[in-house]
Amino acid sequence: MKVLLLKDVKQFGKRGDIKDISDGYARNFLIPKGLAIPATDATLKTHAVQVRSQEMKSGKREAERAAYLERLASTTVTIARKTSPAGALYEGVGAKDVLVALHAQEFRELEVGDISIEHAIKHTGKHEIAVYVGNTSAHISLTIASL
Repeated sequence: MKVLLLKDVKQFGKRGDIKDISDGYARNFLIPKGLAIPATDATLKTHAVQVRSQEMKSGKREAERAAYLERLASTTVTIARKTSPAGALYEGVGAKDVLVALHAQEFRELEVGDISIEHAIKHTGKHEIAVYVGNTSAHISLTIASL
């Protein structure tokens, strides 16, 4: 059985390693203690995205991060919400809403903490939002439209 190690296991492997081990050792020791999870296609894809995101944030891939930030800065996100006749939103737009819209545009490496919105946006129109990748930021254009 192939497993993905979630934590360092003494004399066995380090966090993030993919090991082929016996079924009994995986089911009876590693998985119940939260040291590993089965290495399915979905978990391997998720792990690859997380590793890539961590490398980008830590600065190991400087050229890739610069290209990513450039692509991110040229992005316009549009979110449609119900509004009052005066243009005020019934429900504010926060970092989670922006994150969902960015994930739809293939920016899957981002997390909620990477998006900087001081207060929920409660009016239609164009807004500038800061998105941080590591120590660098890019400003994206956010358009709030009414339904």
